[in-house]
Amino acid sequence: MSGWTHVLWAGIGAALMFPLKKIWDWWLSEFFTGLWYGFKAGFKQTPEGQEFFKKYYDARAKKDTEIVAKHPELEKLLHCKSCQGKGCEDCGGTGWV
Repeated sequence: MSGWTHVLWAGIGAALMFPLKKIWDWWLSEFFTGLWYGFKAGFKQTPEGQEFFKKYYDARAKKDTEIVAKHPELEKLLHCKSCQGKGCEDCGGTGWV
């Protein structure tokens, strides 16, 4: 008889832990997203950060241009979603994601 009560209490405990796990996962995701954006914003203000992101965006634009040359049907997918290829802060002015 005590075996079934143990299973019952384990099931109740698992059911109660599910929402707590979801809340914890959400909070952790939000925390690290905020941490990353804060770090990135601070890093972009340094001369080394500006140089790094310029090289990153230029290399990414070159790679995306090569991909589109081989597969023109992917052009709309590879353009920056914020500016649709016109150039903005999110894509470093290149227009590519």
